[in-house]
Amino acid sequence: MNTGMSLLFNSLSDGVLILSPEGKARFANPAAKRMLGLLMGQILQQDAVGKQLTGVRAGYIELPSQFQLEVPGQESLAATLLRSPVGDDLVLLLRDVAAQHFYQSTVDNLLTLVYDGCITPTKALLDTLAQASASPDAALHQQALDLFTEVRQCLKQITGLAQLHAGEPLGAIERVMLPDLVKTALEQTRQQAAGRKVNFALSGLDHTELPPVYGSQTWLQETVTSVLEDMLARSVEGGEILIKARQYGEFATLVFSSSGRPVPAHMRDRVFMPFHGTQAGSAARPAGLGLGLALAKAVVQRYGGHVRLDEESGGITLELPTGAPRKEAEVNAAQIERYAHDISQLMARRMKTP
Repeated sequence: MNTGMSLLFNSLSDGVLILSPEGKARFANPAAKRMLGLLMGQILQQDAVGKQLTGVRAGYIELPSQFQLEVPGQESLAATLLRSPVGDDLVLLLRDVAAQHFYQSTVDNLLTLVYDGCITPTKALLDTLAQASASPDAALHQQALDLFTEVRQCLKQITGLAQLHAGEPLGAIERVMLPDLVKTALEQTRQQAAGRKVNFALSGLDHTELPPVYGSQTWLQETVTSVLEDMLARSVEGGEILIKARQYGEFATLVFSSSGRPVPAHMRDRVFMPFHGTQAGSAARPAGLGLGLALAKAVVQRYGGHVRLDEESGGITLELPTGAPRKEAEVNAAQIERYAHDISQLMARRMKTP
């Protein structure tokens, strides 16, 4: 195979193999090697490929032939067997069906978000505003305000993802207390919790015991509220969500746990990806789109923290550094004074700890 053709095949995300009539691999691009884990010169051990080659040699399978290829540890591959334009060799093309489905579902979810989360409430808002402008009815005015809030939330999430992806600053660096974030998140999700009859249990949320973290109050609040909304969406009716806070080394952690539904195994690696999620969302956040968790992870990582999913229970842990603001952050004199005070308190607390 000439160099140009080899470079072309090696650049493809689909697998390309050139096989002898007996099934020996004469060439495999990196994608094919990754999918099948084979070495050059080996006979392909997949039964489905062997049956196809046998059928071709016997003359009862016509080419091109399409079939599914099951590979242990992976989801199925879409395979197409062709005749090589040169000699008696055959060409086997492989496509990762799971990756193709993932891409398509991402596009579908984005379109659903834009339509259901933005276009539909915007149309309803315009209709309601037209009615409210000619009527003193307070209920219509409140309905218009609720619709405006819904549209605003959708646009805020989309623009937020774009800002984070572009690496834009997250706003002023502020001194933020985790108990305040949790208190506000509980208020913002009160209606959702009441609808599912879910109770909350709090532990360690004491202003005197937890050090502050530094970042944007707005974005950190969005993070905590998004995680709590996700936990509520997966909670069982009448269940309980435990929110536990503690300091762990140089990090302050918030652990959200419940007896609700765990995240299905096939979704765990996509939980924090935009437009994919765990299961359902709140009224203001379309079901299963995962925008809130994608934002949460991006914000926490921007501040040098971590977001973790407990695969067995479905609980989520936020870890945020309690140290100095990041070097690129601009802080004023008052913030520096507060930070120095916080550090002195932390040091005093550690000296008292046996």
